[in-house]
Amino acid sequence: MARITRTRTEDLSVETYHLDLDEGERRALRADPGGYLRKLLENEGHTVNGVLIDTAFGGEDCTDWEVVHFASGFMASYHGVRCILQR
Repeated sequence: MARITRTRTEDLSVETYHLDLDEGERRALRADPGGYLRKLLENEGHTVNGVLIDTAFGGEDCTDWEVVHFASGFMASYHGVRCILQR
């Protein structure tokens, strides 16, 4: 039977942002998601220690994106781009 065991007990603070992109920006994000997101966030004054990409990112059903920012804890200043699937 599968089991999940928590290994860290530290509290995390998480923020989420919706990406509002025009078609050119969408193409740039799809071409280099980590680089595009890092540049966008750093230009806004964010510290970016790492970028995590959703495995569904490049799929045809991915119509929009949301950025998750781990603001504190062991993953502080990591950002993830999450696909919002078309339903």
